[in-house]
Amino acid sequence: MEGCRIDACMTRHQFVRLSHVPVYLGLVALVAFVAFVGACGGGNTRAASAVDSLDSGNPNTKLTLIATLYAKPGMEGELEKRILALVAPSRAEAGCINYDLEQFDDDPKIFVLYENWRSKADLDAHFATPYLKDFLAHAGEVVAKDTEIKFYTMRTHQVAPRDVSP
Repeated sequence: MEGCRIDACMTRHQFVRLSHVPVYLGLVALVAFVAFVGACGGGNTRAASAVDSLDSGNPNTKLTLIATLYAKPGMEGELEKRILALVAPSRAEAGCINYDLEQFDDDPKIFVLYENWRSKADLDAHFATPYLKDFLAHAGEVVAKDTEIKFYTMRTHQVAPRDVSP
């Protein structure tokens, strides 16, 4: 079953890809990998292992996660509903800076989660939450192909959002 692909974007933009094997993702949560393997049914899983550090060894470095999900035909509404159910509890987590869902204008089957986390420990805790584990366990019902997940290290300071309403 397809459904998951994890890419770790490292500070030097290096990727190491390993196929069809459970891989500890270096400094990225093992919990995250196990959850995605579970969502994939242990099947067609490709993972990138962060051989180098995602954050130059600083456990307090803020991280960005960008996940691209592809809905099965006719399942766009259901996938959106399931992802939207993750937003409020994820935003309520202590380490969540932001957790936003986007949908591609030119192809409504494509959804992007844009997340910023205070630290790797906070992201690890997020991947261990029951609601995310449940989402991942049932993702194959609505997700058409590999979910692409990329991790980035934040290089700028987070600023408060400004009001852009008219």
